[in-house]
Amino acid sequence: RANETREYNGYNCVFRMAIPDLDPFLTVISGGEETVAPKYWYCGMFWDESEYGSGWLFGDDAGIYENWEETCGKLPEVRMDRDFSLRYGENVIQPKGFEIYDERFEEIGWMEKVEELHTLKSGTYYIVMNVFRNDTEMHEGETGYDGYHCGFKLTVP
Repeated sequence: RANETREYNGYNCVFRMAIPDLDPFLTVISGGEETVAPKYWYCGMFWDESEYGSGWLFGDDAGIYENWEETCGKLPEVRMDRDFSLRYGENVIQPKGFEIYDERFEEIGWMEKVEELHTLKSGTYYIVMNVFRNDTEMHEGETGYDGYHCGFKLTVP
């Protein structure tokens, strides 16, 4: 926008769009059943080039933690069985690690691999993963990403 001195001020505006995903980001398999873990958007990175400059833009939100009391009741419950495994969606960059929370949603640890979840003692846990979706190419090989928290309640017998 031009002012009287012919200087220009530029603004980057970040907004969130709800786009339905045909392929779930994260599916939990246990006891022969498949459960889709819901996703909560928490960050977006994308390339912007304009007369005001170019570079990565970043927008963020609290994701799964925004309203925990309400969110925890919406997370699906999974009982760990011998066949416990995870399947990632087609456009998902495979995440590294899991945040582990107790029944009161107090963080109790971090695990790197899904196999480590089998070492949890009997009890109820909340598992939260940072999952990224790889968007289309946006600028000379640069790519945009959307980050999500995917979570579920895990009961270990």
